Amino acid sequence: DGEDGQSWHNKASHITWRAKYFKRELNTIPHPNMKPIGFSFPIEKIAKTYNITQDSAIVVPGYLNTYVFENENDYYLDYQKSYYGITHKKGGWDCMRHYEIIFNNSMPFFTDIEECPKSTLTFLPKALLIEAKNLPGVSLNNGDIPSVKIDHKKFDELKYKQLLDEILNH
Repeated sequence: DGEDGQSWHNKASHITWRAKYFKRELNTIPHPNMKPIGFSFPIEKIAKTYNITQDSAIVVPGYLNTYVFENENDYYLDYQKSYYGITHKKGGWDCMRHYEIIFNNSMPFFTDIEECPKSTLTFLPKALLIEAKNLPGVSLNNGDIPSVKIDHKKFDELKYKQLLDEILNH
């Protein structure tokens, strides 16, 4: 229907249930012909290298003063040098930002992933994202601008890299 909301039932009378019906944002799958759909990421834009130098990427969704990049390359390079990129439900659960973070070899830090409905973000490994968010030494600093902080004395870098590999290969 082209909408990300949950009002599919208002339009159900217009749907021939013999056909498949695809949506990104589903709280439930009320009919066997309703199927989840997600974003894709261009293979040529997947980062081949990274050099982590900071705990958290600069851009924080919803904080316009963090939208400092004038081009895609610099935006992607910031993720490539970051352990985590903050993300959360904004207009809907699924958005390109999650994939930009992952495919630039950074870990999405979903502030609210535990609230995500089971039939939404079906193509992301939510359990792995929760595990990565809860690694020892990782915390969210809720200052004027939220950021991920890592206590590197407690942080298990090997486990982080294993989780990131699993997410990238999911």
